[in-house]
Amino acid sequence: MSRIGMCQLCNSQKKLCDAHIIPWGLYPKSSNIRAYTLSSNRQDPRPKGVFDRNILCAECDRQLGRFDDYAAKVLLPWPRRRDLYKREDGFLERGSLGSKYFAYWIKAPDIRLLQGFAASLLWRSAVTSRDEIQIELGLADLERTRRVFEQDDRSSYFDILVQRMPRDIFSKFVSGPVKLDGAFQFCMSGVVLNIYLKRHDTPPEADCLVLGRTSDLLVGFVPFWGSKFEESFREIVMKDRS
Repeated sequence: MSRIGMCQLCNSQKKLCDAHIIPWGLYPKSSNIRAYTLSSNRQDPRPKGVFDRNILCAECDRQLGRFDDYAAKVLLPWPRRRDLYKREDGFLERGSLGSKYFAYWIKAPDIRLLQGFAASLLWRSAVTSRDEIQIELGLADLERTRRVFEQDDRSSYFDILVQRMPRDIFSKFVSGPVKLDGAFQFCMSGVVLNIYLKRHDTPPEADCLVLGRTSDLLVGFVPFWGSKFEESFREIVMKDRS
């Protein structure tokens, strides 16, 4: 259902659309497993997701969609064996804490599109009135997000790290953002996007973990059990069963 209102991006009175905060393309889609999300519906195995009818017109939503589509294309696919991180001796580096492998490479990602995705995700989460996914951003950071996804202002880029949960049913969910160690973390179908508002200092040998510091991006595997997202998952399951 659409309504006439003020689009918060173009500041025009237009027909507003059902704009997903976390893009629909990053939600789990499966007909043979239970997919839990923030707005889980027990009657529908394919969740509708969290959307806001009061923030975007269809044209602006489509403009942000180009970032969303690229992020889903690059971040969601499970890594191929040839992309897994190898030690200097050529053997695969094994993981720990419940992860079979240590990390994998995303080769030559489009930095502009992934920065635009992260910035637009922050912006949508800041302007929405949906409590389950809303974050607080200061005015300066809110304007910064727009400079990134509207103008590709590289001086405003965020430090972004991507992590991946193990490939099992427990990663098939979407949670609200978590503020942890100076970053907003978004979990989307097992992909954990860490967006730092301030510079995230790393030793030179770890620069490959931060988007844009090297040509390729290294994505580290992280455990589900014991993480903040396990808490979110439990809350979602309990809500779904109530």
